[in-house]
Formats: sequence, structure tokens, C-alpha cells
Amino acid sequence: MHNESVAGDRDSPPQTAVIPAKAGIQNHADNWTPAFAGVTEKVNTPDYSEAEHPDDFAVVVGVEKYAQDLPAAEFADEDATAFRAHLIALGVPARHIVYLSDERAGRSELVKNIERWLPKNVKPDSRVYFYFSGHGAPDPATGNAYILPFSGDPSDLSDTAYPLSRLYASLEKLKVHHVIVALDSCFSGAGGRSVIAEGTRPLVNRVKEGVVPRNGKLLVLTASKSDQTSGVLKDKRHGTFTYYLLKGLNGKALDSKNHVTMDSLYRYLAPKVEDAAHLDDRDQNPQLLPKNARSAENLTLR
Repeated sequence: MHNESVAGDRDSPPQTAVIPAKAGIQNHADNWTPAFAGVTEKVNTPDYSEAEHPDDFAVVVGVEKYAQDLPAAEFADEDATAFRAHLIALGVPARHIVYLSDERAGRSELVKNIERWLPKNVKPDSRVYFYFSGHGAPDPATGNAYILPFSGDPSDLSDTAYPLSRLYASLEKLKVHHVIVALDSCFSGAGGRSVIAEGTRPLVNRVKEGVVPRNGKLLVLTASKSDQTSGVLKDKRHGTFTYYLLKGLNGKALDSKNHVTMDSLYRYLAPKVEDAAHLDDRDQNPQLLPKNARSAENLTLR
């Protein structure tokens, strides 16, 4: 079982069976090594290694290039690849990580893996991670926020994209210990890692990102507020949010007990992202949802 206050102190049940590969799911061997197109940025490689937690699962999505005529979400693939490496270092078995990138990250794959694969395989003491790096989009008619899969069309979101509210509801239904979500995206339609249907205006102050329940199971880290844009650090080849997320996991977010918790991670990355955004003459304020969640203080990542 997961211990919520002490890192590396979870029980280690017998090794679970390898989940066979399924269509559209990328299963990788435990010795999988990420490739970063020659980049040597230190955050890409975890400098820690937790014991394996055989009941943990993750879905990692990175969409940089889109089928539609949309601007690329710069460095989204590298974001997702690096985060996957950190999940393995956090103890998630590589065979329990679904990794979807670009053309493999279609809407049907999101539905299948979030709504069928996870519920079928998780256990009560599982910890589940969901990570997305790519474009978000708002529905101009309703204000509802969507994450944009590879074939997502900002002018036809209901049929081609995945609602953020549906994501939260699906993950909340899982009969597990904790679910951790990290979104390096934005939903205003004002640029950065967000897009909007041609001919419509950004929905600043009108975006509905969905409600995160306050029961402590689901914790969400978002790259920015709903009316802001999420930027990148070109010299680091990462989204600004993901860069400091990875740096925090690598030790910069250690608390007084030498652990990284959800709370200490947020307290580290939020001001770093805000400062980097100010240098780029914009605002970007990461959010930890639900706000003031006491469970974030006790949920130890490493």
C-alpha cells in the first residue's frame, strides 16, 4: 500500500504479470531509455530511483504535431518522454505506462486507455498518474475546456477532442488510492499551448475547466490559470511548467524531511514558472487543484 507521509515505504506485493500489448498502446521494456534528439538537459534524466510499486499505472500523452493545420506545441514530445522517465524513477513499472505521442495520441486512444484500460487494471492501493503536454482548446459556445488529441479540430471539439471535465470525472471514478494529474497545456485560446476555432476570439475569463472534487483522491497540477497562456523555454527544449516540474522531482522540491510531496513540488515550481513568464512579458501561474487540499501536504512522491 502507498504510505502518504514517508517516501519509499510502500509494501511490495509479488510481481504482477506483464500486461500484454494492445493495439494503440505502446508498452516498453523496463530498460527503456529515452532519446532527446541530442539534448543533454539534466532534468531529462532522473537522478533518483524509488523501489518499484507494482500496482501503479500511468497514461502519458505528448502531442507536438497535429493532423489539422495547427501550430506545433513546441517540445511537447520531449516533455512527455522526460516525464515518462521520471515516472519509472518514481517506481511506476514501465510495462504499466501507456505512452501516446503525436499520431498515436488519437481521441479513441484517450478514451480507451483512460476509460477502459485503467479501470480494468488498477487495484485499490494503486496510484495513477495522467500527464498531458500539448494544446488545449475552449468551446466558444459553452466555454468548456478540451485537451486536443492528434486529430483534434478546434472547430469540432465535441467530436474530435476530449473534455477536461470528462477526464476528471473518469479518473475520479477509479477505485484507487490516489490519482495525480499534470497538464502542460492551456485553455484560453489566446496562444501558447492553446488554440481556438478560426474566426473566434479567445475566451479569457469564460473558460470552464471542470471541477476537481475535494475528497483528496484526485490532485491536479495545471501549467497556468484558465485565462492565461502556457509558454516554453526554448533553450531548455521544454514547456516552462514541465521543466520546473522535472527539476523539482530531481530534488529542488525536497522538503524539510527530504521528501518531495505534491505540496512541496507545487511550492517550488509555481514561483519559478511565474518568474520565467514575467521575463517573457506574460503571466503564467500554475495551479494545484483543488485549492488548499490538505492531502497535497501528505502525498509523498519520493
